[in-house]
Amino acid sequence: MQFFSHFLKSSTKEENDVPAPSLNHFFDEMISHSDSPFILAIEDLKKLEETSSSTQEYLEYLLEDIIFTSLHLTFYEKLFIVLGQHSHLAIEMMDKFSEDIKEREFIIGQETFCHIQYIENHGICQGCKAHDNHQDVFALIEHYFNQDIDFFVQLYLGMQTIQYSFDKLLYDILPENESLLVGQSEQSILEYRKYIFNYVSRELK
Repeated sequence: MQFFSHFLKSSTKEENDVPAPSLNHFFDEMISHSDSPFILAIEDLKKLEETSSSTQEYLEYLLEDIIFTSLHLTFYEKLFIVLGQHSHLAIEMMDKFSEDIKEREFIIGQETFCHIQYIENHGICQGCKAHDNHQDVFALIEHYFNQDIDFFVQLYLGMQTIQYSFDKLLYDILPENESLLVGQSEQSILEYRKYIFNYVSRELK
């Protein structure tokens, strides 16, 4: 899992002064198709609800998938930044990213479990592998015990839509445009995520 780490480099001041090309128009193009990231997310939500035997179980499934997907997206973000810095290695890095899926999901699964335990214990942790990152999920505790389904549905659809859009960007669009991610940064990728989540929020109104 350290494959990408040594490729990461800090941007110079001059690089930071140049705005990264926006990725938003790629998402706009995606949502014009019948298999848009949002539609796929809606289908996933329906399946999740159908397999739930109770409101509580539905809530638990939503919580688990939200945390897992959110953690998974951080790996994509790191990959996107590295690809932007080393676009000539795109194919090699994409192949490695695909090969590492089992190891990646194992790591994410462990941290997801730790976060869920923290939430179900009302924010109490005696020390676990994810202890230092629990603040990332602290805001979910109140919504979880209030069984705020609408809140979790919106968050679930947002995370799933972002996940599907990242997949399409990586596997469908990037191979035809290897310089697509040049200049991208943590901030620009975050802005892209916000753009997608805001779209989901509008669709749910």
